[in-house]
Amino acid sequence: MIVAQANSVTVGAVLRAVIEVADEALDVAASEEQVLCVGVNGVGSVLGDRCSIRVTPLTGAEPPTTATSHPDPIEAEVDEFVSGLAVSATVLVNTDESGDDSPQARAAATWLSRHGLRQAVVAPLLARGRAVGTIAVTREADRPSFTDDDVNFVTSLADMLGIAVQSARVRNDAMVTVEDLRQQVQVTDSISDALVACDSSHLIVSWNTGAEKIYKYSRDDAIGCHLFTLLATEFYNTEGGQMSPDDVFAELAEIGQWNGEFRERRADGEPLVVLSSLTQIYDGARPTGLVAVGRDVTAQRREEYQAMHDALTGLPNRRLLNTRLYEALARAVRTDQPIAVLFIDLDGFKPINDTYGHAAGDEVLTTTAERLLSAVRHSDTVGRLGGDEFLVILEEAGGTEHITRAAGRITSALSEPIEVDGAVVTVLPSIGVCVSEHPASDAAPAERMLDSADRAMYAAKREKSGIVFVTPD
Repeated sequence: MIVAQANSVTVGAVLRAVIEVADEALDVAASEEQVLCVGVNGVGSVLGDRCSIRVTPLTGAEPPTTATSHPDPIEAEVDEFVSGLAVSATVLVNTDESGDDSPQARAAATWLSRHGLRQAVVAPLLARGRAVGTIAVTREADRPSFTDDDVNFVTSLADMLGIAVQSARVRNDAMVTVEDLRQQVQVTDSISDALVACDSSHLIVSWNTGAEKIYKYSRDDAIGCHLFTLLATEFYNTEGGQMSPDDVFAELAEIGQWNGEFRERRADGEPLVVLSSLTQIYDGARPTGLVAVGRDVTAQRREEYQAMHDALTGLPNRRLLNTRLYEALARAVRTDQPIAVLFIDLDGFKPINDTYGHAAGDEVLTTTAERLLSAVRHSDTVGRLGGDEFLVILEEAGGTEHITRAAGRITSALSEPIEVDGAVVTVLPSIGVCVSEHPASDAAPAERMLDSADRAMYAAKREKSGIVFVTPD
């Protein structure tokens, strides 16, 4: 109930006070507690009365935030008194007869009398039409009653504080969000992997510190560029097979992710091998871009390559040849297709080495490697076992006639003269061929095929027949 009295505070003074409180509250809007203290101090400076402001946290789980100028002994009781009223509009509570005989009014009047108070103005703090708290101003019994202007001042102050509290919460939420983003950026920039985001046209929109270190392009240089054009990207699957961009993006569109390797070039032109993962970004069901995560494995791949390849010719060495033969046999068992192993030795190589030196011998070996590669299919494997010994693995080799033709092509290619140090030299291959015509039934282990081909090669050297065929022992 509102009780009208003679003005105790001029309208101008009230307005000035509200403006001053509003200015000060907005200055400290980052802290709800500071906002509430400003409101309590504003009531004291204008009305000279005790004031408590109660704000319920957003979660509703913690105790309410309260600022007060009431003495300590009744501070908790004021909070209980305010929460018991649960006002939705400003009310003026009297100890006098008021005509309101509700239990709430009687309880409030009793509470005021018990603490020697005449009246209390209680108003909700509203923010966007929703109550976020309550302000309660009490007046002692020896002071005059609140006037309408006093009540209006409290109401205006409550409205302003409600907005200030809401502003503080929005600002705090924004600061939390900004801090979260800042920490995410720190985390993103602290990782050594390249983390790159692109739009739907594959234009770069985000480029972290890891990408700068790997690719040597600054963030400013990279943003806005087409990712795969900038880095001259070639795509390889996890098994080392090259893929077309169309196939990569088709897989990305189908399952949302692609994993493999990028063969790329950094800003200074140096080649890179990057272990990569592409992930599609969606807005609902609509693809809007992709995120590429890459790890530079150039040094690792170089070490792996060196460990598995002959340093002179670049062909697979004995270690890698064993692996390739096991894999080829596994495929042959599944398809029941013939597989052949050709063990090749170069007759006449040692005299070249002794006569013309090791550099000339190396020239003969590298030329032999090139000729072997040109004499077989891309699907076949050519490797160097060591010295002047080479190995060829023919998958889906066909019948004896087909294998004989393949061995003949190799013999013709390797028998061509080679010019070294101004001299023309010739080597003749001795080839031992081990054929497994039905791997599914033979189940020939790799070691058996290699040993058999090796013995066949020595038989070819002894017989000077050029080629000897055997089956696995």
